Amino acid sequence: MLQQLPRSISTIIGPTGSGKDTQADLLSKHFGYKIIKVGRLVRQAAETNKDIAQSIQKGELANDEFINQLIVDKLTSFSKSDKILLDGFPRHLVQAIWLDELLQKNGLSLHRAIYIDVSDTEVKRRLALRKREDDAPHNIAKRLDIFHHQTDDVITHYRTSGKLVQVDGEGSVDEVFNRIKEHTQ
Repeated sequence: MLQQLPRSISTIIGPTGSGKDTQADLLSKHFGYKIIKVGRLVRQAAETNKDIAQSIQKGELANDEFINQLIVDKLTSFSKSDKILLDGFPRHLVQAIWLDELLQKNGLSLHRAIYIDVSDTEVKRRLALRKREDDAPHNIAKRLDIFHHQTDDVITHYRTSGKLVQVDGEGSVDEVFNRIKEHTQ
C-alpha cells in the first residue's frame, strides 16, 4: 500500500551518551529537519496504552509491530517536502529492513544514516557526569551491551548499502556537529 511519505528521510544512530539528541536538535535548527524521537513517541503512547506502559516499567522495549505503526503514523503526518530525521530508530536489523521495505514500497530509500561513533570509555565518562539515577555503572554497561549486540548489525547494514555516514563523536558538541555538517550540505 502506497502512503504519502516525505521524500527525505534520514536516521541518527549512536549509543546512549553519544550526543545524538543534541546533534539531532542542531540538525533541525540549522537544516530544517523535522525530528521523530521514537523514545518520546513510545512514552507518550504509554500514557494511554497499559500494555506499553507495563513493558516500559519492566525495562523492556516495545514490540516492533507497535513501533513500526508509530513510525508510519508519524511519517504520514508530514508533507512530502519535509526533511525527516529518525532519532532512536532503527535499533536492530529487523527494524532497519522493515524501514527499507516501507520506503521501497513508496519509491524511496533512506537518504543517510548518521552514526555518531563514541568509545565505550567516553560514553561511561559522559554519563557519569549526568548523575541521573538510571545512569548507574551497571545500567550503562547493560545499555552499551544491548547497543553493540543489536545496533552493530544496523551499522553494518547501512555501511554495506552505502548509506552510512560515520562521524567521530568525541570532542565538543560543535566539533561533532561540524563533522556531521561536512556530510549534510
